[in-house]
Amino acid sequence: IKNICFFALNAWGLTFGLTALLLIGLWVQSELNFNKEFTNYNNIAYVMQTQYRANDDIRTYTGQPMQLAPVLRNEYGNHFKHIATSSRERKYNINYNGDMLYAYGRFAEPDFPAILDLKMIRGNRNSLSDISSILISKRLSKSVFGTENAIGKSFKISNAIDVKVAGVYEDLPKNSSFTDVAFIGPWKALVK
Repeated sequence: IKNICFFALNAWGLTFGLTALLLIGLWVQSELNFNKEFTNYNNIAYVMQTQYRANDDIRTYTGQPMQLAPVLRNEYGNHFKHIATSSRERKYNINYNGDMLYAYGRFAEPDFPAILDLKMIRGNRNSLSDISSILISKRLSKSVFGTENAIGKSFKISNAIDVKVAGVYEDLPKNSSFTDVAFIGPWKALVK
């Protein structure tokens, strides 16, 4: 009986240790592969700004001045293949024929889909220069339109922005900064 208890305690300890090792290994693998599913992940830069505030408070934000992209294009354009300003990812309501659902999305300049190298299922990823166009994920397409072809269908974002689907892209990788982005709208529609 003494050896059985000792064996059970050791077996439990070994099981606990191996489980912890496995979970830590999975976490490390996830962290090391973050955003690496994008074709040129090592050439993509995400500009953030740091603000120094009163009482030595330092804050870093994902937002940047809207003038940054034009300055980068004009003064350093030969150093970059693509430059695009985008809004922060946030939840918007989508209204299609009176049915409403919520989806996370971004508004971005036309080069944004090329930076992420969106894998298109239908349509054209280069359509964000049209203020009424939008690119949606496969998941959003299925949620809003079911099995119908979404290309050319119109809906409203936040009951204010009318858009027409110009492309459907593969859902973005789970292990990325953009995992929840269900649509990418034209920057001009947001800032008009």
